[in-house]
Amino acid sequence: MSTLAVPLTLSDVVPLPRWRTATLVAGGAALTAAAAQVRIPLGFTPVPLTGQTFAVLLVGASLGARRAAASQALCCSIQRAAAACCSRQVRVRPCGQVL
Repeated sequence: MSTLAVPLTLSDVVPLPRWRTATLVAGGAALTAAAAQVRIPLGFTPVPLTGQTFAVLLVGASLGARRAAASQALCCSIQRAAAACCSRQVRVRPCGQVL
């Protein structure tokens, strides 16, 4: 009988208590939000390249699928709440994209 090996991520090396998992999820959301502020303008398009894409990949690779999904959901909900409370005229799409 063969068993499939579960790929380990950085946070799976040591068993984690719940408070440490919550800290990792919140840290991943903070990293994603901070990296979204880094913008690199490209000359051939008006859309800049942001560090958010790299942060999402880094969080996904280091935390694993479940923790990374929770981290990105937290980041999107915080961005959406911040955009909604800062201006009453701002319309927000899902995941915090301001129209």
